[in-house]
Amino acid sequence: MGYENEEKEPTQEERLRAVEMQLKMLLNENKDSITCSTAAKGGEIKVYLNFSKLEECKNKIDNALQLRAYANEKLNGVGI
Repeated sequence: MGYENEEKEPTQEERLRAVEMQLKMLLNENKDSITCSTAAKGGEIKVYLNFSKLEECKNKIDNALQLRAYANEKLNGVGI
């Protein structure tokens, strides 16, 4: 039975549009970027930031470095 207040499931196109809007918003908020290291030194990382938010930038860089270390451990079979 159809109810007037029943919400429809969004279509795939609507979901993609919502994701695209979220990505655009994130990129607009984080227009600055920094690249750390190189592929030969454990993997290059590019972090998108808003340089005017120093503590947030530091946290994002710290998180990116931790994730790179985690990925390298997984790729090298450590901790599996």
